[in-house]
Amino acid sequence: MIPNLDPQTLKKTLKRFGIDVEEIRAKRVIIELEDSKRLYIEEPQISKIGNGNNSIFQIAGNVKEEVSESIAEEPSQEDIDFIKQQTGINDTELIRKALKESNNDIAETILKLKKDSQ
Repeated sequence: MIPNLDPQTLKKTLKRFGIDVEEIRAKRVIIELEDSKRLYIEEPQISKIGNGNNSIFQIAGNVKEEVSESIAEEPSQEDIDFIKQQTGINDTELIRKALKESNNDIAETILKLKKDSQ
């Protein structure tokens, strides 16, 4: 948090201002990003600062970034709406199925659905 400041000194200083600091023991932290990626933080050092709904978490550790297959497989509502607009097809489940078959390739899905509806 603050470079070259002993964690115990920081904890005491924050406590004087009525701010609680709690160390959280964890094996791993996973953060799911909106772009179908995940951040994995191994051997995390986690501090929870504050209390109740106004808490701040400070996380440090070894970070790896990976594409999450389960997130990547699920198409966004924007993609589905765009395909509906381009094809005139309003069946969301049909669009989801077509997207899955085309590995979420929107252009390929649109072409397939237009061809199938002719």
